[in-house]
Amino acid sequence: MHRLKSGVARFAVVAIAAYGLLWLVTERFGAPAVRLALLKELGWPADIPEEYRAPKVNQYNFRYSSYSHASAWAPFVVRMSYGRHYASEAGEGRTRICLWFFGRTLVIKDKSEWVS
Repeated sequence: MHRLKSGVARFAVVAIAAYGLLWLVTERFGAPAVRLALLKELGWPADIPEEYRAPKVNQYNFRYSSYSHASAWAPFVVRMSYGRHYASEAGEGRTRICLWFFGRTLVIKDKSEWVS
Protein backbone atom coordinates (compact mmCIF):
# COMPACT_ATOMS: atom_id res chain seq x y z
CA MET A 1 0.00 0.00 0.00
CA HIS A 2 2.83 2.41 0.86
CA ARG A 3 4.46 1.72 -2.50
CA LEU A 4 1.23 2.51 -4.37
CA LYS A 5 0.91 5.87 -2.62
CA SER A 6 4.47 6.88 -3.47
CA GLY A 7 3.96 5.84 -7.12
CA VAL A 8 0.77 7.89 -7.38
CA ALA A 9 2.45 10.85 -5.70
CA ARG A 10 5.44 10.60 -8.02
CA PHE A 11 3.14 10.48 -11.05
CA ALA A 12 1.21 13.53 -9.79
CA VAL A 13 4.41 15.52 -9.28
CA VAL A 14 5.70 14.61 -12.75
CA ALA A 15 2.33 15.41 -14.37
CA ILE A 16 2.13 18.81 -12.65
CA ALA A 17 5.73 19.62 -13.60
CA ALA A 18 5.13 18.61 -17.24
CA TYR A 19 1.95 20.71 -17.39
CA GLY A 20 3.78 23.72 -15.97
CA LEU A 21 6.69 23.26 -18.37
CA LEU A 22 4.35 23.08 -21.38
CA TRP A 23 2.56 26.21 -20.16
CA LEU A 24 5.90 28.01 -19.82
CA VAL A 25 6.97 26.92 -23.33
CA THR A 26 3.65 28.18 -24.70
CA GLU A 27 4.05 31.55 -22.96
CA ARG A 28 7.69 31.96 -24.01
CA PHE A 29 7.51 30.73 -27.61
CA GLY A 30 3.86 30.25 -28.56
CA ALA A 31 2.43 33.63 -27.55
CA PRO A 32 4.95 35.67 -29.59
CA ALA A 33 4.52 33.30 -32.57
CA VAL A 34 0.72 33.64 -32.49
CA ARG A 35 1.00 37.41 -32.16
CA LEU A 36 3.28 37.62 -35.22
CA ALA A 37 1.04 35.28 -37.25
CA LEU A 38 -2.09 37.31 -36.50
CA LEU A 39 -0.33 40.62 -37.13
CA LYS A 40 0.74 39.29 -40.51
CA GLU A 41 -2.85 38.22 -41.21
CA LEU A 42 -4.06 41.73 -40.30
CA GLY A 43 -1.45 43.40 -42.48
CA TRP A 44 0.15 45.18 -39.51
CA PRO A 45 3.95 45.54 -39.40
CA ALA A 46 5.60 42.67 -37.52
CA ASP A 47 7.89 45.00 -35.55
CA ILE A 48 5.06 47.09 -34.06
CA PRO A 49 5.30 47.16 -30.26
CA GLU A 50 2.52 45.74 -28.09
CA GLU A 51 1.34 49.28 -27.36
CA TYR A 52 1.92 51.90 -30.04
CA ARG A 53 1.07 55.56 -30.17
CA ALA A 54 1.73 57.55 -33.33
CA PRO A 55 4.16 60.45 -32.96
CA LYS A 56 1.91 62.90 -34.85
CA VAL A 57 -1.77 63.76 -34.61
CA ASN A 58 -4.07 62.89 -37.51
CA GLN A 59 -6.74 64.96 -39.25
CA TYR A 60 -9.07 64.44 -36.25
CA ASN A 61 -6.47 66.00 -33.90
CA PHE A 62 -5.94 62.58 -32.31
CA ARG A 63 -2.88 60.37 -32.05
CA TYR A 64 -3.48 57.02 -33.72
CA SER A 65 -2.83 54.19 -31.28
CA SER A 66 -2.93 50.41 -31.34
CA TYR A 67 -2.37 47.48 -29.02
CA SER A 68 -1.75 43.77 -29.50
CA HIS A 69 -1.09 41.37 -26.67
CA ALA A 70 -0.83 37.58 -26.60
CA SER A 71 -0.63 35.37 -23.52
CA ALA A 72 -0.86 31.67 -22.76
CA TRP A 73 -4.15 30.54 -21.27
CA ALA A 74 -3.07 26.92 -20.99
CA PRO A 75 -0.49 24.71 -22.67
CA PHE A 76 -0.84 25.22 -26.44
CA VAL A 77 -3.75 27.70 -26.02
CA VAL A 78 -3.01 31.40 -26.60
CA ARG A 79 -5.32 34.40 -26.15
CA MET A 80 -4.62 37.33 -28.48
CA SER A 81 -6.22 40.76 -28.00
CA TYR A 82 -5.67 43.57 -30.43
CA GLY A 83 -7.23 46.85 -31.44
CA ARG A 84 -6.65 50.32 -32.78
CA HIS A 85 -8.06 53.78 -32.18
CA TYR A 86 -8.38 56.26 -35.03
CA ALA A 87 -10.02 59.15 -33.18
CA SER A 88 -11.33 59.84 -29.70
CA GLU A 89 -14.45 57.71 -30.28
CA ALA A 90 -13.52 55.62 -33.31
CA GLY A 91 -11.74 52.30 -33.26
CA GLU A 92 -11.97 48.54 -33.45
CA GLY A 93 -10.64 45.51 -31.66
CA ARG A 94 -10.96 41.77 -31.18
CA THR A 95 -9.98 38.94 -28.88
CA ARG A 96 -9.13 35.55 -30.35
CA ILE A 97 -8.39 32.19 -28.79
CA CYS A 98 -5.78 30.27 -30.79
CA LEU A 99 -4.26 26.83 -30.70
CA TRP A 100 -0.46 26.87 -31.08
CA PHE A 101 1.63 23.81 -31.70
CA PHE A 102 5.32 24.53 -32.38
CA GLY A 103 4.97 26.81 -35.40
CA ARG A 104 1.37 26.07 -36.35
CA THR A 105 -1.39 28.50 -35.40
CA LEU A 106 -5.10 27.80 -35.62
CA VAL A 107 -7.80 30.27 -34.56
CA ILE A 108 -10.25 28.34 -32.38
CA LYS A 109 -12.68 31.11 -31.53
CA ASP A 110 -13.27 34.83 -31.96
CA LYS A 111 -14.11 35.53 -28.33
CA SER A 112 -15.20 39.15 -28.67
CA GLU A 113 -15.17 42.02 -31.11
CA TRP A 114 -15.85 45.72 -30.74
CA VAL A 115 -16.25 48.61 -33.17
CA SER A 116 -17.05 52.20 -32.35
